[in-house]
Amino acid sequence: AGVEWVKSIDTDAWLKKLWQSFYSAKEGLFLSELRDDPKEHRFSLESNLWAIEGDFFKSFISRDQLWANLKKTPLWTLMPGLPVWPQYPWRDISWTTKFVGIRHYHDNFGWSWLMGESLKIACLMQDKAEALRLFAEIERLAKKYDTVHEIYEVRTGEPGAGLIPVRRHLYSSEYD
Repeated sequence: AGVEWVKSIDTDAWLKKLWQSFYSAKEGLFLSELRDDPKEHRFSLESNLWAIEGDFFKSFISRDQLWANLKKTPLWTLMPGLPVWPQYPWRDISWTTKFVGIRHYHDNFGWSWLMGESLKIACLMQDKAEALRLFAEIERLAKKYDTVHEIYEVRTGEPGAGLIPVRRHLYSSEYD
């Protein structure tokens, strides 16, 4: 009881509406939000991994094709665990994240839980090369820092630095 209304939902019509509203044929991925201006379209790693895992849109696109599309985009190629691509414009960033020095918290840091989700989906898709690449990076980070941090950033110009935990004067990446 309590969820009887769920039985009345036309699932096929609902999925078709989601497909029509959120799928971007140009990128071959699902948008994270609806914006009128195509220049402001953003894509979420989480929602696309979810769509692949659940295979909800198999009437419209195969999970294999969605997986292939994802791997071609900067959402996948810039760094593991990148939550959103492309970056948000300055006006859309919360003043609190700007204040503590993590303006790119949602669009240019690698999130450890999304790295794990990405690894899970690579395994689901039987993509051994991606699974091994992701596992190696997660293992490298865990061994290097003797823990897993919440978010990482790319540090260039330092030999072997790669991804490092985010640290600012007023913020340090949490760890467990």
